[in-house]
Amino acid sequence: MHSNSTPYDAAELIELLPVPGLAHITPLPPEVQKTSVFSAGIGASAAHPEIAQTLNNFLARLTPGQPLTCIVKHRDGTRDNLRLDHSFNESQVEWFKAGSALNLIKQVGER
Repeated sequence: MHSNSTPYDAAELIELLPVPGLAHITPLPPEVQKTSVFSAGIGASAAHPEIAQTLNNFLARLTPGQPLTCIVKHRDGTRDNLRLDHSFNESQVEWFKAGSALNLIKQVGER
């Protein structure tokens, strides 16, 4: 059992999807759902800060319930369009865009 004291032993959905025979038909109950929130930044010594900024700009377009499309441009001139689904809700998108939940709390407190 996990330290969150729920009676379930659960994994993140991303860990469950590749399991053969498992069908995902509904979100996990909130008491067992794990949320991983990520933020992005550019290191002061980044070798290619312009590429990192392009990625940050791309991720800044996160919208609840809307997939992102990533266009991969290959050296041979071909392209692949990748649909990137996410499960961020409105609060999680706000956290991400603020850099973290703590940054968002600070911003709200400064208003």
